[in-house]
Amino acid sequence: MSPEKRAKPMKLIHKNSSNFAKRNNLSPTRETGVWREKRWVLCSVEEMEVVMNKAKEIVSEYPVVVFSKTYCGYCQRVKQVLTQLGATFKVLELDEMSDGGEIQSALSEWTGQSTVPNVFIKGKHIGGCDRVVESNKQGKLVPLLTEAGAIANNSSQL
Repeated sequence: MSPEKRAKPMKLIHKNSSNFAKRNNLSPTRETGVWREKRWVLCSVEEMEVVMNKAKEIVSEYPVVVFSKTYCGYCQRVKQVLTQLGATFKVLELDEMSDGGEIQSALSEWTGQSTVPNVFIKGKHIGGCDRVVESNKQGKLVPLLTEAGAIANNSSQL
């Protein structure tokens, strides 16, 4: 087989795709399943690297990034907390993005967290709703946001 006609190497990215691979007799070392348009589809390593780089670039461009879904109550809670603290933040609604499923799979590979909200402050992965709310209750969130430049002064805790 000529090099032009060889299949691109694939790799297992998403945690849940191992079941997808088993059900479809795929090699977990060569293929990956990503959730796209309410179904699992295969994605090459190169495609996943492009999406991973996109996610990392977004995280590095903004002091606070929230990967979210419009219908998620936990996402709404995180956005509410950040808003009440007076923070500026970038929200990416994955369910409204054409590559949202791929981005969520890339985030899962990168952070180990496959759910939303997925929050980053100053390029550092913070976690989800419980982590953000708990950090706020412990008085740790405002200093992180201030250090990141997302809030100008120490707003009062919720």
